[in-house]
Amino acid sequence: MKRKKSFIIASCIASAAIVLGSVGSAAVSGPGNAERAAAAAIVEAADTVLKVAKEAGTVSNGDTATLSIQGKPNTKYRITVYYFSGPSRAQGLKAAVSDDNGEVSWSWKVGTMTAEGEHRIVISGGGEKIETSFRTIE
Repeated sequence: MKRKKSFIIASCIASAAIVLGSVGSAAVSGPGNAERAAAAAIVEAADTVLKVAKEAGTVSNGDTATLSIQGKPNTKYRITVYYFSGPSRAQGLKAAVSDDNGEVSWSWKVGTMTAEGEHRIVISGGGEKIETSFRTIE
């Protein structure tokens, strides 16, 4: 009976590895490695703090976009907004240190000539990185 329970637990862990495969970066090969990778992915997912608190949403050209994150307290975070022409150099997109609650907000002006569409945003800091996007309209 113990063997069946071990198999079920191992199967659940292996299934978690498949579901959480994008979270961890461990290579999976050989007996037992799937279980170790799954456990590492679960621990890594539990340790993840960084998340978008307020999306920038849809912004008209010439208006101000604002994005807020929740991360680790007193931690330096960087933001990069990628337009079709390349990374933005807008003034409000400088590295910022989170407050005691781990909160950071950035506001930047969207150029009047920005191409309409979905634009990628990358935020990194505290050993974590997340991606989101916002939409511009003319």
